[in-house]
Amino acid sequence: MLTPLSDRIIVKVLDEKEAKGGLWTPEGARSTVGYGKVLAAGPGRTNAGGEITPMRLKKDDVIVFRPTASDFAIIDGDEVLTMYEGDVIGTV
Repeated sequence: MLTPLSDRIIVKVLDEKEAKGGLWTPEGARSTVGYGKVLAAGPGRTNAGGEITPMRLKKDDVIVFRPTASDFAIIDGDEVLTMYEGDVIGTV
């Protein structure tokens, strides 16, 4: 597994049904956000004084994010996203 650095997270993409407990929305009503499950989180961002600001997100959190703020990677044959914690809109 890839170990993220700083305030980066590794995310498995979920569809809306997985993220929202089975609620189904019509194709035309789908939002422009993505849903995912955090697979790994870095230690946090280092500030100018050298102190680490801890991550608020942790492994297994289900998140809502802006899809344009992420990068794709293939890890162990699985497609995952890498993004900064600040690109996450919230948790579900």
